Amino acid sequence: MPGTKRMAHAQKLCLDVDYGADSVVAACVGFVEWPDAAASFETTRRFEGAPNAYESGQFYRREMPYLVELVRALPAAPALIVIDGFVWLDGARPGLGAHLSHALADCCPIIGVAKRPFAGAAHATPLLRGASQDPLFISAIGVELDRAVRGVASMCRLATSCSRLATSPCGHPNCAVGPF
Repeated sequence: MPGTKRMAHAQKLCLDVDYGADSVVAACVGFVEWPDAAASFETTRRFEGAPNAYESGQFYRREMPYLVELVRALPAAPALIVIDGFVWLDGARPGLGAHLSHALADCCPIIGVAKRPFAGAAHATPLLRGASQDPLFISAIGVELDRAVRGVASMCRLATSCSRLATSPCGHPNCAVGPF
């Protein structure tokens, strides 16, 4: 499996997906404790072929197949997963996180961290981090929402590493040729 470090046991994971015209890269950064500044492992998986088209309100259909394959290929089940997106949309309509939880047989809690609000997403808690004036919107399944918010609030910038890993042309977070 590509990546600089390998997962030896259940850990918290940050997952992200990047789309190119002819391929998709799914990335995973593992960590043990919320405030960990360094990843305990990293891995990517490249999928050839154009991604599915985006459908409004159906984001999970585009991203989930890649995340499921990435997680299922890991040597240990995750302790928790953090995704870029919502677990719950308007009302109690499932978002990417809820669909991913179901696809993974509810193997672990999933926390959604969205950068923009979703109209009617009443099950998301805004969270301001650091000096930012733009809140993140936290939603969760399999863990109490207030506990998820506290975890994300204490989280280091590993999600940024995951996004960088996904967008790096070679799949390595320190690649000097990426858009970061």
